[in-house]
Amino acid sequence: MMRRLFVAFALFIAAQAAALGQSSIQTFPPDSVWGRIGNGTYGPGSAIPLSTLAANLGVGTLAHSVPIGKGTTVSGFNSATTGTSGAVLIDQGAGADPAFVGITGSCTLAANGAMSCSGVGAGVTLVDGSVTPAYTALGSDCLKTIAVYGGAQTTLTVNSAATYNGGGACSIDILNNNSWANPAGVVLSVSGLTTNPPVLYPGMSITLVNVNGTWAQKPGVAISRAPVGTKLYVDGVNGSDGADCLTTTTACKTLNHVVMGVIYNNLEVAAGSATGGTPGFDVRLIANPGCTISTGANCIAGLHMSGLPRRSEGHNSIMIECDAGSGTDCTISDNTGSQAIGVYCACFLQLKNVTLAGGNGNNSAIQVEMGMVRLQGGVILTAIPTSPLNAPQISALNNGIMIGEGGAQTIVSGGAAFLATAEQGGRIQLDQHTVTWIGASTYSATLAAFAGYISTNGISWQNTGNVTSTYKIQCTVGGAINTNNAVASVPGTSTALGCTNTANGSYN
Repeated sequence: MMRRLFVAFALFIAAQAAALGQSSIQTFPPDSVWGRIGNGTYGPGSAIPLSTLAANLGVGTLAHSVPIGKGTTVSGFNSATTGTSGAVLIDQGAGADPAFVGITGSCTLAANGAMSCSGVGAGVTLVDGSVTPAYTALGSDCLKTIAVYGGAQTTLTVNSAATYNGGGACSIDILNNNSWANPAGVVLSVSGLTTNPPVLYPGMSITLVNVNGTWAQKPGVAISRAPVGTKLYVDGVNGSDGADCLTTTTACKTLNHVVMGVIYNNLEVAAGSATGGTPGFDVRLIANPGCTISTGANCIAGLHMSGLPRRSEGHNSIMIECDAGSGTDCTISDNTGSQAIGVYCACFLQLKNVTLAGGNGNNSAIQVEMGMVRLQGGVILTAIPTSPLNAPQISALNNGIMIGEGGAQTIVSGGAAFLATAEQGGRIQLDQHTVTWIGASTYSATLAAFAGYISTNGISWQNTGNVTSTYKIQCTVGGAINTNNAVASVPGTSTALGCTNTANGSYN
C-alpha cells in the first residue's frame, strides 16, 4: 500500500515539474514582455505589447515629435510637436516646455538647414533724389546699401530700429553716389541718433547697426574731396543749417556752420592750385538787403574761424563773397559782441563784396590772429561805436596778417576809434590798395601800430574830406608804420602820437 502511494506521489511531482518546464520556455511575440498589468488584463504569463506598456507608464510620444521629460516629481513625458518645416526648438524659459517655433523677419529656414533672406543682403537700393527727394528706409533694406543719386538734395529717414527685421539684427549702408560734377547732399534723419556727419556729401557713406534696439553708427567715415572752387551758399534769413549748402535753394543759415562745420569736418579740396581768383571753397552769401546791425535782423551771423581746413596747402583758402548784388546787400554782423569776421588759426580767408559790421558789441569788424585775411575789393566797413571800447574797424594781432589787394578798394561808411591797428606782431599791408570814405567818419587815429607793423606804400586815400581824425598815426614801443614818406596824405589833423622814430615807435 505504501509503495503505491509513493509511486503516485512521484508521478504527481513529475507532472508538475513538466508543467513548470513548459512555462519557463514559453515563446512571446516580438516587442512584448511577460508580466501583469492592472487587474490582470495581461498576465500572469501573458505577453504585454511594449506600446501598451509605454502608454501605461506615460512614456509614449506622437509620431515625429520630440519627447520632453517631466522631471523627478512628475512621471512621464510630454512632446514637442512638429508640423512647420524649418521651425527651430527654442527654450521657453523656466516652468515651460521647449517648443518648435518658426523664425520671423525677412529670413526663412528650410528643412535641410538652408537659410534664405528674401530682399535682404540682395545688393543695392537705388534712390533718384531728383524724383524722390525724401526716402524712408524699408525693412528690406537691412544688409543692403541705399545709394542716392540724381543731383538733388535728398532727405533719407531711418525709423526706429525696432521696426526693422522684427527688431532683430539689421545693418544699413547709406551712400551718397552723386558726383561733384553735379553735387547734392543726403540729409540724414535717423530715429534716436544724431549721425556724424548729419549730411553726406558726394562719395561719403555711413553704416548704421541695430544695437540692443537702438541705432548706432560705425566709425570711420571718409571725408569728401571737392574740386577747387566748390561753391557753398549761406542765406542768413531763409537758410537752414540742416541743408546741404550746395545750391541757392538749399543754402545753410550761418557762416560758422559752413566754415567750421561743413568744410572743417567733412570736406577737403582735391589736389590742385587755388589762387586769389580761384579759392579752394567759394562761400556765397545770398543777398538780403536791410540788415539791422543792432539786432541782427536780416543779417548774416559772424564767422569765428578757429580751425585749419584740411589739406594745409594754398588750395585750402576760403573766399566769402556776395552771390548777387553789391556788398550792401550782404551784411555780416555779430550783435553778440564779437567780430563780424574773426580768424584765430593759421588759415587763409578772402573777402569780397561784403559789408562787415561790428554790431552792438563795440568790437572790430575784422580781427585776424595767426592767420591771413585778404581784402579782394568791395568790402564795406561800417561804424564801430567808440564807447566803452576803443575798437578799430580792422585789426591784426599775434602775428596775424591783413592784406588789402593791390588795385582793389575797401569802402568805409563810418568811423571808429581807429581805422586799422596792428598789435603784438600783427601786420597790415594796404600797399597799392584804395580806401574810400562814403560817409562821415571820426577816429582817434587813422592808423595805429601797437607793437605791430602797418604798410601803406602806394595806397590811394579817397574822399578824405569825410574823415575827422585827431592823429594820422599812433605808435607804441615796437610799433612801426611805413607810408613810404607819404604820411602827409594819411587823413588826420596831427601827424603822430608816439611815433617818434625812437624807442616809442617809428614811421616814415
